[in-house]
Amino acid sequence: MTAREYLEQYRHAELLLERVREEYRKELETIDSIRSALDNSGVPSGQTSKQVEVRAMRLAEKAERLAKAETDALSMRQKVFDLIANIEGIKGKILYERYINLKKWEDVAEAVCYEERHTRRLHDDALRIVEHVLKCPTR
Repeated sequence: MTAREYLEQYRHAELLLERVREEYRKELETIDSIRSALDNSGVPSGQTSKQVEVRAMRLAEKAERLAKAETDALSMRQKVFDLIANIEGIKGKILYERYINLKKWEDVAEAVCYEERHTRRLHDDALRIVEHVLKCPTR
């Protein structure tokens, strides 16, 4: 695994988390629309439609998946943060802004008060440091 791939793990975990969140929201909306249709459907109060039961089970499964995705993303963030925290100075700040705050390049450059081109060069230097740390974790 390259340094960039290692650092990108948190971004990927966040993207997955967002997709899982969206699926959970969609399932919740579906249940709400079924329930509102059932309110006027003549189903005696106190009885639950089989369709709502099935959707509720799906929602519970998606809620579990969402909780796991949140935990995984947080764990990955901490793992990446711990590595970045050991890189001093502006290079560490660039990595932090890019891989923890998940900023675009122009925003990273603005945060560190350098031009984007210079920021990217410093980033490349920082990636070499990360490569070294990953190869020799006990310095």
